[in-house]
Formats: sequence, structure tokens, C-alpha cells
Amino acid sequence: MAAKFFGEFLLDKGLFDRETLDRAVALQQSTNLMLGELAVSEGMLTKEEALEINLRQQIQNKRFGEIAVELELLDEGKIQQLLELQKKRRKYLGQILVEQNVLTDKLLQEQLEAHKLALDDAHQENVKVLLNHPLETYLEGLLELTDRLFKRILHKQTKFSQLVSIDMVPYDYDATCQIRIGPNQSVIVTIATSADTAIKIASGFTLQPIDECDLEFSVDALGEFLNIVMGHYIEEKQPQMDWERSVVQLNVSFEETSEKVDQTLVAKIDTQIGPVYLLIAE
Repeated sequence: MAAKFFGEFLLDKGLFDRETLDRAVALQQSTNLMLGELAVSEGMLTKEEALEINLRQQIQNKRFGEIAVELELLDEGKIQQLLELQKKRRKYLGQILVEQNVLTDKLLQEQLEAHKLALDDAHQENVKVLLNHPLETYLEGLLELTDRLFKRILHKQTKFSQLVSIDMVPYDYDATCQIRIGPNQSVIVTIATSADTAIKIASGFTLQPIDECDLEFSVDALGEFLNIVMGHYIEEKQPQMDWERSVVQLNVSFEETSEKVDQTLVAKIDTQIGPVYLLIAE
């Protein structure tokens, strides 16, 4: 069983169609602004200042507000004001669906409880697979960092869906990037996704218009995103180890990688712009 976003969970139950879900998600995203977007809309920052902070977030493990204060673009009082406004305006998907008369309050509560149970079941299944697995620590750390950096850099939500086998990954060479960290311990991490999702990641990561991001450019950007994830992982999770990162390799097959190692784990990560697969091998 796979963990799913609440909207996808409801869609699978046939409670509405894809068009209805897309409209509700679009409204949610336009309402639930990131802190930088909110600061610009309230006239507290210029677009250029917000962009500078966002670019710094790509390499620093700091919140938007922390960097804004360090750069003396906002003070603590302004940050608190923005956080309170962000909280006041926040709308959950279920709330929007009720407001649009797609769900009733009663049905929403029933489905929220059912979704929680489904998430718990999916978590227990993953725990069984990971129990005493030699790559468990790597996977947990990389999932945590991927989730954080998707939110901070791409402003998109992610959800660890499930562990899968190599042959369940639908992508091969279209958009894959691999990095090896060593030399004392050799760990390989590979990320794979569709060409369309890679282009969306590249656009959000580089701030280039999506129509200017071709596949070659996007695979390079995907590799740089993975490089940043690994940099944070080494710094935060394994600071005591003398690890060096190799050059990112592009268009590397999951299957080819798995044939050269003893242990592998593949995690499917659902994101708001498409699924991403993360392979960890040793």
C-alpha cells in the first residue's frame, strides 16, 4: 500500500474527477503563499530581495526569515507579522472542497480518518521492510532532506509514498542523476523522474521560465539539486566522516547500478509536480 496526498486519496475513491482536484489544488496554492511571496505582496520586500533570499536558501540550512534578518531586509517583528498572516490565510484542501460543495463536513471528517489509517498502514509496511536494513539510516536522512529542500527551494510538498523494486521504476535514462560519496564508505545515490517533472524541477530550482528549460538543461539542474541534497546530508548526518563527493553522473540506469552493488533501496516520493524515485546503494 502506498501513502498518498489527501487529494489523490479522495480521487482514487471516485469522490470527484481530476479537473475538480486540480482546481482545488490551484486555489490552495494561490492562497497559501510562501513567506517570500507574502512579503512581496505586502510590500515588505521587493521581488529582487525575495529572490536573493531564495537563492541563499539553496545552499544554507536556514529558514527564509533567518536569512532575511541576517541581511537586514526584515526584522523579527516583521517576520512574526508575516508568519501570523500566513497562518491566518492558510487553507487546507479539505476545507476548500467543502467550500466548493464537493464534500460535506461529515464526509470530509470520515475521509480524513480513513486517510490517516491508510497512511499508518503504509508506514507500517515500510517499517517492516526497513527493519534492520543496512541502508535504513541513509534512506531516512535523505528522505528528510529531500522533503525539506523541495519545500524551501521548489515550494512544493512531498510525501514518501512507498518502497519499490527496481523494475517498478518507469524511468530509465530520460532524467536520472547519480552521485557517489566516499572514499572510506562508498554510497551511491541516484534520483530519477520523468522528463516533464525534471523540467518543472529545473524551472523552480533555477528560476528560469519553464519554456526555456529543455531536457538537457533540466537533467543538469536535477544533478545540481541532488548535489545540494547530498551536501546537506554529509554536513548534517555524517559530519564525523571524511567523505568526498564524486562528480555527478547523468543518465545512469537504476538497473545497471543495482547490478554493481550488494544492497539497494528504492523509494518512491510523490511530489506536487510528479513522482520522483530515489535509489540508495552500497
